[in-house]
Amino acid sequence: MKLQLFFDKSIRIIGSLLFLWIVILLVGFENIIEYSNKREQAFPNIIIIIVFALVTIAIMIIKKKKDIVLRDKNYDKPVKVFLVVFFIMQVIIFYNIYFETGWDSFAVSNAAREIAYNNELALPSITYLSQCPNNILITLFYTFILKLNLILGLFKIDYDLMSIIVINCLISSYTSYLIYKIGKKLFNNIIAFIGYLVSVVLLVFSPWNAICYSDALALFLPVLMISLYIDKKTKYYIKYPLLVFFGYMTYLLKPQSAIIFIAILIVEVIRRIPKINAESVKKGAIIFAISLVPIVLLILSFNGFITFNKIELDKEKELGITHYLMVGANKESNGAFSYGDAVVSKSIETKEERTKKNIELFFDRMNEYGIGGYSLLLCKKLLTLYNDGTFAWGYEGDFFWRSPENNSFLSKLFKGLYHESDFIITSFVFQIIWMFCIMSVFINLIVNTIKNKAKIDYLYLILITTIIGLTIFELIFEVRARYLYSSVPIYIILTMYAIYNKWGLLDGNGHN
Repeated sequence: MKLQLFFDKSIRIIGSLLFLWIVILLVGFENIIEYSNKREQAFPNIIIIIVFALVTIAIMIIKKKKDIVLRDKNYDKPVKVFLVVFFIMQVIIFYNIYFETGWDSFAVSNAAREIAYNNELALPSITYLSQCPNNILITLFYTFILKLNLILGLFKIDYDLMSIIVINCLISSYTSYLIYKIGKKLFNNIIAFIGYLVSVVLLVFSPWNAICYSDALALFLPVLMISLYIDKKTKYYIKYPLLVFFGYMTYLLKPQSAIIFIAILIVEVIRRIPKINAESVKKGAIIFAISLVPIVLLILSFNGFITFNKIELDKEKELGITHYLMVGANKESNGAFSYGDAVVSKSIETKEERTKKNIELFFDRMNEYGIGGYSLLLCKKLLTLYNDGTFAWGYEGDFFWRSPENNSFLSKLFKGLYHESDFIITSFVFQIIWMFCIMSVFINLIVNTIKNKAKIDYLYLILITTIIGLTIFELIFEVRARYLYSSVPIYIILTMYAIYNKWGLLDGNGHN
């Protein structure tokens, strides 16, 4: 038990220090340090956080004086109604702001179109998938959706990507519902409903639903793994192979989001070290064997997809992890995407030479920084990652590339709110809710670190380990705020923890 308590305490201390660093940057340096994709906010973070603190203090005072306890009601029916209503609203909004974008989103959706409509890939698409083979799975999925849309005739060619956007809307709605169900299981109905409302803002009405890429597609996978992990009814020989499968699928879609699976694996190993015996080894072998089946099937489907569509990928063109390591140390781009670095990597013919050049440039850059310079770079990357509740919406290359002509009242209204004159209002709403989550997680971490806990909450430990791992990953490699988007449900669940544990307003059976 000593090892488990030591690991739990260490993770809480590391998490507290990390979030202290983040909060100091958000409060004191957002307008001092220049960083990638910096968005001008309507109000500085310090104002938002002060209001957050005053509201929290007011609630605590009122609770102490009036001894107020909110009754725990069942919100199942309202949530189910909201799911339907908000889904319809999503489709209306994103239909009216419909546009096609550039960067990787276009490359993936265009490749899917070529296969769906022409049964073959053009050379640029083959080159792209050779460079980014991790996007084969999403291309396969989009191809299926576009073919289905072609059969059903739901959306015309100018709006064909709406078929994918509808799936994004379903995914975000399903994710919000999973968050609600997890909140009910861990805490109580009111906490679950608060978590659901937060997810409605940050996920359901997020503009990222309008983008055809892995950020929106992978959204449900981390929270699905959490839901499965806490499910006590599912047998271990079903639960853990499913976790392995979902973890592998998440890795293929959005590698950063798969860090939660690594966190589960680490925590489960540490948790069960004292109980290792012949029976546990046998169970582990069974889980491993069963887990191989769906993974093998997924790999075979990959190979079948590539063979059937006569895709001949050039493995020598793949941009490996060393490319993103090199980009993460780029001074000019502050560790974010660099067109110059992309040109350098893509101009090298072989994978071996590319890897060698990437590593060489990485160490050259590290030598130039020194301790002070690299520390400043890390601060810039943290601000890029955490200081935008929209997760850098609109900041990729050729973002609002082309869209069908639509001059309706609704189109003008929603385009104004999502990507034109009034977006500063919309982004401010997202920023308020996001800062609420960050501060809630931070306060709860500090309180939990100070307390001497005799019992470990293993789910909480997994969630904090995931956040630490995700942040470190972004600090080391190329940083983009949208890389955080697929893991936002984790922050929302941690926010529910914070409300329940810190504010103490609500009755009901909490999570132990």
